[in-house]
Amino acid sequence: MSPNQKIPIERDWTNKNHKDKKEWSGWLEDKLNIGVKTGKMSNITILDVDQTDIPEEINSLLPVTLYQRTGKGHHLIFKYVPDLPTTRIDEMKIDILNDGKQAILAPSIVDGLKRDITLNEIVEMPKELIDFIKSKVTVIVKSFSEKV
Repeated sequence: MSPNQKIPIERDWTNKNHKDKKEWSGWLEDKLNIGVKTGKMSNITILDVDQTDIPEEINSLLPVTLYQRTGKGHHLIFKYVPDLPTTRIDEMKIDILNDGKQAILAPSIVDGLKRDITLNEIVEMPKELIDFIKSKVTVIVKSFSEKV
């Protein structure tokens, strides 16, 4: 990822994997940001809340899971939920990052703000939360990996 941005610097990033920790360290030494592909490839689904407060309807359903503070809000990281689409719920300012998307990870810096992560175990998303999210989905977002 580009320094201080969310823009991938690698072409065809959706089809490549980088699992070498030495390579990651080199990127961080070069002040590049690091990211993770979401969805089946990494076995994670992220709820990206783009506001300071997590909406109460969601907060009341949340278990303790891997958590990252972002410049705008929160990343709640769960085990992969294959039947959740990659989408945005505008009314709640939440993006569901799943197949074909990516997220910038700590200790990356975006817009001058360093991301912080709380290293809890990645857990399964509760069925009640999945059902609630599905009830709010109106438009499915095309991802980078899908042909438009």
